Amino acid sequence: MFVDDQRYTGLLWDISRSGACVRSFTPIPFNCHARVRFHKHASQEIIECESELIWSDAVMRAYFTGLHFDEPITSTQTFLSQLLEIIPPKPDRRDL
Repeated sequence: MFVDDQRYTGLLWDISRSGACVRSFTPIPFNCHARVRFHKHASQEIIECESELIWSDAVMRAYFTGLHFDEPITSTQTFLSQLLEIIPPKPDRRDL
């Protein structure tokens, strides 16, 4: 994440099309705007988006920061696509 020319790093903890939660080991400012860059370590693919950092919470030695994307992630051609899919529940065998 880039906030006012300062770089912050973290791990993706949770994601939806409209936002995400990032875990870091240093506090990340919130109530501000940031450019967020997601990348998969095993590839060169990068996804960038603008977001609002809307909340932060410290738990033991970790910091969790909530992001709200300026525009929802809509691409199905990224490494995040499987995480963003809504998987329908498996049918109950009794309903068959």
